[in-house]
Formats: sequence, structure tokens, C-alpha cells
Amino acid sequence: MTDPKKDPRRRCMRLAEWPPPDRRAWTEATRLGDPFDGCGQAAHWREDTKRKVASGYGRWLTFLQLRGVLDWHASPSARISADLLRSYVDELRVQVSPVTIAGRITDLQQALRVMVPAREFPFLDRAQQLLAARARPSRDKRRKYIHPSIAFDGTLKLLDRIERESCRRNVWRAGRFRDALLIAILSSRAPRRRNLGAMKIGQHILKAGDRYLMRFEKDETKGNRPIEETLPFPLTQYLDRYLDHYRSILLAGRTSNRLWISNLGTDMAEITIYFRVMKVSEREFGVARNLHSFRDGVPTSLAIDDPLHVGAASAILGHADPRVTERHYNLAKSIEAVRDHQKTIRGLRGSGVRTKLRRCVVE
Repeated sequence: MTDPKKDPRRRCMRLAEWPPPDRRAWTEATRLGDPFDGCGQAAHWREDTKRKVASGYGRWLTFLQLRGVLDWHASPSARISADLLRSYVDELRVQVSPVTIAGRITDLQQALRVMVPAREFPFLDRAQQLLAARARPSRDKRRKYIHPSIAFDGTLKLLDRIERESCRRNVWRAGRFRDALLIAILSSRAPRRRNLGAMKIGQHILKAGDRYLMRFEKDETKGNRPIEETLPFPLTQYLDRYLDHYRSILLAGRTSNRLWISNLGTDMAEITIYFRVMKVSEREFGVARNLHSFRDGVPTSLAIDDPLHVGAASAILGHADPRVTERHYNLAKSIEAVRDHQKTIRGLRGSGVRTKLRRCVVE
């Protein structure tokens, strides 16, 4: 079976391969400039945002190229039409999820907005709004939900167990301890994937008294807001143990200021952290949880356990707009609805209604 990711139709054309007019327009849009010359429309964007939008625009150029309609001398605004956009969306529908489609069209819209600010594309704006409004995740997030307190307590028990269990190599035990500690931090504070992977000792993780502090400057966060959170007290002894003992085993004589070290003694990559968390959470809790699912758990658990203070989730997750928290993360309503339905079914079974219904059917 062919790997879908290797499908040439899914390729995002790299910036260096763009037609000259598009490269010039993008360079101007992202130009910083100075107070007198001014700067481009996207100069204030974070580097991650620039990469994402450029990738989405590159996917659009790939579509045009494979259809044989990519004019290398035309301006970016001359390439798009309502018919071509419709064909592009139709192609995406057989390749990716509705959420990804909405994201691709949003990237295209944002790229053209800053590359040709003098032009308007009302048909593109309408398509983006409709696709974004109708997009629904193709995966059921409820299956990955585990109450943070259950995950946290279970992971602390795992950390204790790792210390007691026999292990043929110390580096293997150190790696298992590190993985469990990752899940404990995700369960308690749910930092973003990029922030979690980039944590440095003395900069992002600091000890203040009997607790550890997790801190990120505003230019390091997606919402451009500083984050400073105290980690739960029970984590202190385990972080101490990792920093004083297991991290040194993983480094094997090497030096680094990064918190997370791989079994090979190198700085742990984000994707490695991702797969380690998935594997360990599936083994320990029966659910392969990605890093983002831990962020879903924060507002959901607050909405279920303490609805009067659900607004605190926005501060914990670093969201400037609480509507983002509600729209993307709160699974409480659907989970509570399922629980109510199950409760009703159990009540009917216990009340004899099932027997009465059977009797009615027979009669």
C-alpha cells in the first residue's frame, strides 16, 4: 500500500521553488523594515505562523502545477478563481479531514491577504468562513479523555514503580522515568508541544523553595503572552530525582541545558517526545494520548468538577480569548451527555421497564 504522505499531490512546494512573482510578494510581506520604510503585512507574524501559511500556500501552488495551470510569470492574484478554488477543495476532500481542509484554505486566504493587500477575494473569504464553520474533527476526542487527576496520580505511581522494578540497564530505567515524568507534567499543566520540547534548566524550569516553576516568555508562546506556573508539590521529589540522578545517566558524560534528554544522550526532539508519550500512555492507561489531548483535559475537567471556575482554564492554557478554550477544548458537554444517557439506561434496566416493554411487544 502506498504511503499517502508520499503522494505528490499532497506536497507543499517549498518557498525556494515558488514562481518569482510569488517569492517577491512573500518576501515583501514578511519584510521587517525600519520605522521610516515601514514593514510588510506579515512582518509581525511569529516564525511558526509564517512557516505554516507558506506551507499552505505551497500546497496551493502544487495543485496548480499538477493541473498544468501554474503560470510562472503571473501575479499571485491572477492565479486564483472561484472555479479553481472549488476544484482545489474537491481534491482536498478526498485526501484530508474537514478540519485540515479549512486550515489549508485559511492559509491560502492569509497568504494572499498579505502578499496582495490591495486586492480582495470575496469568494475565497466566503469559502473560508463556510469551511471553518462546518469543519468537525474526524477523530472522537472523547476516547482520549482521561481525567487529569487520574492520569496524574497514576503516573506518580508509575514513577514509584519504575524505581522499584528490576532493569537490565540503567539507561533504560532512566528513559522510562523521563517518559513518566513527561506525562505527569502534561497531566498537571499541559504545556504546548513546542514549549514542552524546548524546556531548558534555569530558563524554563526553575526551583523556587519546595516547588518547581515552569516559565515561558511571551515571545516563546503561541498567544504571545508570558506563562508562569508552579508545578504541583508532589512533582518536586520526582523532578529532583530526575535532575540529580537519571538525567546524568542519560547524558552519559555529555553536557546540555535542555531538560529532556534522549536515551542516546542527545536533546530530545519534539517528535520523539510525542511518540514516547503516545506509547507509554497506551501501555499504562489503555489510550494512546497525543500531547494535545492533555490540553483538552484541563477545561473539560474544570467544567465537570468546578463549572463556576471553568474560566481559569484559559489562563492555564495561555489563551487570550476564553472562547478559544470553550470552542476547541471543552468536551464536558458531550461527555456529561453520554454519562446522563448511560445513567438513564441503567435506571430503566433496574426499574423493570425492560420487562414491561418485552411484554408489550409479545402481546
